[in-house]
Amino acid sequence: MNVAKALNVVITPNNIEISQKLRCHGATNTIIAKFVSHKAKRELCKGRIKLKDIKLADIYPSYGSAINTSRLFINKNLMNFRCHLLGRANGMKIDGLLLGTWTINGKVFVKTSPDGTPARILGDADSDKL
Repeated sequence: MNVAKALNVVITPNNIEISQKLRCHGATNTIIAKFVSHKAKRELCKGRIKLKDIKLADIYPSYGSAINTSRLFINKNLMNFRCHLLGRANGMKIDGLLLGTWTINGKVFVKTSPDGTPARILGDADSDKL
């Protein structure tokens, strides 16, 4: 709720069906939330680009300066196959082969040039063609 408020996205407790902390290897304070509607989830995901300018201490000042440089991330919980596709596309982005990668409703999209149209990646064969 505090993260949504910092992003100027209206999320109420009624928009969240359930949330819980996860214990993940290498990740700390991971929280997963299931939204009641796609509209609320979509609004939060749209606003997540603003997280580049927000630090954890900006939202929770009581945490202190020890985590002042810690960034926040909002990620979608993708199925293994889609997670693999997105990971491969992100690797291509790091190598400079792609301009951008993102997901919408679990579908992986990439952009190869500033003027080009986004392309949907359905499998490894599609990413090999890029």
